[in-house]
Parts: sequence; structure tokens; C-alpha cells
Amino acid sequence: MSILRKFFKDTIIYGLASITPRLVSFILVPIHTSSLDTALYSINTNYYVYAVFLNALLTMGMETAFFRYFSGESDKMKVVSSSFVMLALSSLIFLIAAWPASSFLATFFGFPDPYFIKLLILTIVFDTLVVIPFAYLRATGKSLMFAGFRILNVLILLLLNVWLLLILPSQSGDQVLFSGLIDRTADVSDIFVANVVASIFTFLLCLPLIFKVKITWDDTLIRKMFAYGWPVMVAGFAYAINENLDKLFISHYLGDDVNGMYAGCYKLGVFMSLYVMTFRLGAEPFFFNQYGKEGAESLYSRILTWFVIFGCLCMLLVTGFVDIFAGLLLKRASYKAALDIVPIILLANMFLGVYNNLSVWYKLKDKTRIGMLISVFGALITIVLLPVLLPVLGYMGAAYTTLIVYFFMAATSYLMGRKYYPVPYETTKVLTYLGLTATISMLSFYFFRGNILANISVLMLFTLFVIVREGLFKRVFVNKT
Repeated sequence: MSILRKFFKDTIIYGLASITPRLVSFILVPIHTSSLDTALYSINTNYYVYAVFLNALLTMGMETAFFRYFSGESDKMKVVSSSFVMLALSSLIFLIAAWPASSFLATFFGFPDPYFIKLLILTIVFDTLVVIPFAYLRATGKSLMFAGFRILNVLILLLLNVWLLLILPSQSGDQVLFSGLIDRTADVSDIFVANVVASIFTFLLCLPLIFKVKITWDDTLIRKMFAYGWPVMVAGFAYAINENLDKLFISHYLGDDVNGMYAGCYKLGVFMSLYVMTFRLGAEPFFFNQYGKEGAESLYSRILTWFVIFGCLCMLLVTGFVDIFAGLLLKRASYKAALDIVPIILLANMFLGVYNNLSVWYKLKDKTRIGMLISVFGALITIVLLPVLLPVLGYMGAAYTTLIVYFFMAATSYLMGRKYYPVPYETTKVLTYLGLTATISMLSFYFFRGNILANISVLMLFTLFVIVREGLFKRVFVNKT
């Protein structure tokens, strides 16, 4: 049990490093939705969709490969140096190739100005260069430095967004500092400028770490890391398709206004995404460290059960008080017309979190190619279902597609994991929690929406059910006696 407590302690530490940036991102949503109409918000959304795709390609799965080989190599700094040089080269090649083609890429991606593409290129390059330094901080337990760098990054991002979107537009003429450098007719580009500045600042913070590393290149090690990492890269690209292609398809089939509305309401699912990401940051190094130790499989099982329990509570909380959360984040009424996607997106993200837990088997058994295939099949389902469901169901077709894909990935990973690395998961219990939460959430959204007393009662009853089901009364009171 002490090991489990240590896991949750590490998860909390790294969770704080991820919660603060996400809290800032929540603050940015009302700033963006108050400053941009739904069409401009669609451009902002699609910009970051392409950033996710490019980031998956340039990082080449090296972060996961880094954790795999850093824990096993005797010369750990060789792993740090080789992986960083690999990503530095990929970033340089990308910069040289993409910068001259910015006009073509702007037209191809549907952006009105090549300036957007140049900002995107710079952001991707500097974000890629800090992947290994951040992984090194996590692997060596330097959680405070890791958290500090991430928090400074988002604080700069927040301050620049406030300055560029809220303060500057309220001034005019000579009162505006650096007014000659800012094009006030394209406010959406200010968000991208802020991101570039924050990314460069974070890279500068990481420079002392980079300078401490003796630059070496181990060809054999790099080949092993790339062989391990490229399926992770493909899986990451497939994940980007599953998570983001819906926005591009909605823009194409239903228009930018609908996409902006959908993307705004999709942000309410970020509460679950925050929980899933926080858990993953602590879980990934922990799973590798516990592999091969006595009782590891039982530990993995209990972790999944408690992940689902807390995820269910998160889903019930957001769904039960959806209008309150929407009022905080979505500042224009035009964004709120798509709130009916929220329960579906929350459940979809829950299954994504379950999949992340179940995927431990292919990472530990060096079967990342199988994990890649699961993600690729999920991406294929996304590509097939979106053009089929969007014309029929509208934006709800995108939400249902996301749910179907993540359920498929979780179920497939579970079934295949039983063959390669059997873990005694509490399957019946987990499915009971998930099914009960999904049912209650739908009833809450469509029949008890806005009824604060009813939704508080639902949360309390579910919590009581968990306490009884997990035998917590017995553990607390009987053990004390």
C-alpha cells in the first residue's frame, strides 16, 4: 500500500504542474470567446489542430522512448544527448523546409495569411526542442523545476493574451505600446504571437540543462530508440486524428461558425482531459518503475479502478453543473448552442483515460507497434464515420464518433492485453461504475438540468455507493478497532 501512496503522491506533484497550465487555459477560453466570434474562434481552433499533428510528427515518439531507455541504460546522459540531438535535427529540417513554403501552406491549410504559418512553424520548433529537457526533469524526479518551467510558460502566455486581446484594443494611437508592430485588424494572430513568445522563453529556461549535456551521438542507441518510438509517433498522429479531425471536418461540412460553437463547448470536456493528462504524467514513469516487481499487476488493477471512480465523479460534477461551467468559459451566447455534446465528450475522454491505463502492457512488453495499430484503426474509424454522421446528425455526429473510437480503442487494448500481459482488472466493477455514471449523466443533463439540489444529491449518492462498494467503511472503522 505504501507503493500505491507513493504513486498518488507523484501523481499529485506532476498533476500540479499540469493543473496550473490547464487552469490558465480555462482563463484563456473566456478571453478568447469574448474577443472572437465563432468564425474567428474556428481559425484559432484549427491552427492548434495542425500544431498537434506537426508536434506528433516532429517528436517521433522520442519522449516515450526516452523513458524506456533512460531507466535501463547505465550511461543515462548518452540517452539524453542522443535523443535531444535527434529532435534538434528534426526541428532544423522542418524549419528549413517549411519556412519558404509558408504561402503555399497557408493556402493549403485554409489560413488567410502566411504570417499564421510562420508563427506556427516557430511554435512547433521551440516546443519540440524542450521535449527531452522536460522528460529528463520528470525522469530524475525534479518535479519543482518541471512545474516551475511549465507554470512560467503559461503565465507568460496568459499575460500576453490579456495585453494583446484586452488591453491594446481598448487603447488607440500613441497610447498603445509597440502599436506599430501589432496588426490590430487580425486579433486572432495575437494569440499565436503570444504562444511563440512563451515557447521561446521556455526554451531559454531549458538552455542551462541543455548546455550541461555533453553532445554525443550513439548510432546504435538512436536506432533502438527510433525503432521503439516510431510506432508511438504513428499512434500519436492517429490520436491527433481521433481528437482533432472532427474540427476540420465540421469546418468543411458545416462551416466555421458551427465549428467555433462546437469547439467552444468541447472545451468543457477539458475538465476530464485535465484529469486524464494529470494521471498520465504520474502514471507513465511509475508503470515502468514497477514493472517486474512483485504485485505489480494487482497494483495496476487497483490504479485503473480508482482512476475510473474519480473520473466518474468528475463527469457527474461537470454534467450536473454544465450551465455554471459554460457561463464561466463561454462568454457569448452563440457558443452555448452545442452544449448537448458535453456528456458525450466527457464519456469519450473517460474511455481515452481507460485506454491510457490499459496500454501499459504494450509499452512494458515493447509491443508499441500493436499500440500503434490500435490507434491507427481508431483513426480509420474517425475518418470513415465523420463524413457519414456529420451530414445526418450535425455536430453531434462528431461527438458520437469520438465516443465510438475511444470505446473501441479501450476495449481492443483490454482484450489484447489479456494475451500479452494479463492483469487482473476488476472489469465488472469498472463497467458498473462507467455504465451507472453514463446513465445518470444523461438523466441529469436532459431531465435535471439546472436543478442544483438534485445534482448535489446525485453526487452524494454515487459517492456513498462507491464507499459501500469499495468497503471503505470497513477499512476505516474496523481497522481502527
